[in-house]
Amino acid sequence: MNNVWLVTGSESGSGRNIAEAVLESGDRLVATARDTKRLDELVIKYGNRVRAVPLDVTDESAAEAAVQTASEDTENSLVAYSARQGQLKSRTEQAGASRRAAELAETQNREGVAAFLVLLDPQRTQLDAQDSVAQAETDVNLAVVAINRALRGVGQQPADATTAMSLGRAP
Repeated sequence: MNNVWLVTGSESGSGRNIAEAVLESGDRLVATARDTKRLDELVIKYGNRVRAVPLDVTDESAAEAAVQTASEDTENSLVAYSARQGQLKSRTEQAGASRRAAELAETQNREGVAAFLVLLDPQRTQLDAQDSVAQAETDVNLAVVAINRALRGVGQQPADATTAMSLGRAP
């Protein structure tokens, strides 16, 4: 997931230009318009990266609903992070058990109780578990990046006008 933008008036004019620039950059968009049918072209072209939300900016409750819709992606990022943390914990525990099984098999092999081939299966399982832990760590890190992207700039003003324009904010 990339940045999530809320753009009002996405059906035409500068709102449409901003919406297209956001989507072309790879970010996600909550596109608002009085008539969401006028956003169908964006939805067809960019798929699930666009959420078309009806909004009349003069209607306060509709504006609040649009902001709520935009914040759902941040919440989803936080939930995904929590799930990835749980997976990492589980896989780390599994890797520890595999390590202990491989150590036991190695000890049995050294003492002549088990054949060398019996040693290979626990070692393979241990390597698979370590690989699984590495993948889970990557997933956790990607979830952190998703949270960062969803929250980037929330409550912060860019340092200068150039940065503000690159982020699509007024300086």
